[in-house]
Amino acid sequence: MRRAVPLLLASVSCVPVTAREAEVADALTDMSRGDAAPAREHWREMLAFYAAREPRACLPDVGEVFEVPVGVVPSRRVAGALPHYDVFDGPIRYRIGATPGRYRVELTIAVDIEPGGRLELPDCALRARLEGDVVCEGTPYQAASGRDACPESGRFEADATAHNIRTLLEHWSEQVEAYWNRDALRYDLPVHYDFTFFAPSLGQMGPPRVDVRMPLATSCARTPYFSALRSGWSLPIVAHEMGHFLGLLDEYEALSGVFYEKTPFAGSEGSRMGLSMKTDTRLFPFHHYLVLRWHHCAAPQGDAFRDVLLGP
Repeated sequence: MRRAVPLLLASVSCVPVTAREAEVADALTDMSRGDAAPAREHWREMLAFYAAREPRACLPDVGEVFEVPVGVVPSRRVAGALPHYDVFDGPIRYRIGATPGRYRVELTIAVDIEPGGRLELPDCALRARLEGDVVCEGTPYQAASGRDACPESGRFEADATAHNIRTLLEHWSEQVEAYWNRDALRYDLPVHYDFTFFAPSLGQMGPPRVDVRMPLATSCARTPYFSALRSGWSLPIVAHEMGHFLGLLDEYEALSGVFYEKTPFAGSEGSRMGLSMKTDTRLFPFHHYLVLRWHHCAAPQGDAFRDVLLGP
């Protein structure tokens, strides 16, 4: 049962922390190569914050979660929802399996879109691969000063042809997971992330199993992650939004970025889930643990390879 907790607006300090939560959080902080160490108490409170909102308890030992797998383990689907800001439930949809030496986290998203109009982009990284009228002016969104997900730092556009949309989705499939794998490598964690984005209506082939189907909007805006993917989101933003599908929550004041500058929780300034738009923020061992732990928690009726269903 969820603990009674107040609406998440500015901090998590009012959430009571159990001894077990403190023990697990501290072990994860110790693995962070000093990245999370200055905010040890914050990460204790963040773990308690998650536990207070989850329909099932799941806090396995850190050593067990990050133990190198020795064999092939069939993928398990993790599905459910978590409350965001205690206002709406957001979906969780991904799969975990293992091959010798590492776990594999997979997320496949099929997008619905028809060609036509203009495609807003966050930068001109794809200019040489795009067709038609391409505009490149100003500073890429991810390099802009400030903390706006959709800054007015430049103008980057292309015709929304089938070719250009497919090119963007291929780029995401290559580069978004790279943020996750970069950080897993930094902390020597035995996990590889594999994200796939494709548009079946445009003739793109994807994996046989689709975890999420959703629209692709041809603009940039701050909207719920499950309502639509947006072509104008930078790679760091898309990496952040995929974290929600993997069961991670935002680590910033709920109204920031709307009525005032995006403001991460004190302690989450270096976190991908705290400052989503920056290239150098990271997914700490804390975040990788939250994703992988469900592989180690008992499935319904004790079947180790059944899906893990986390509620509505």
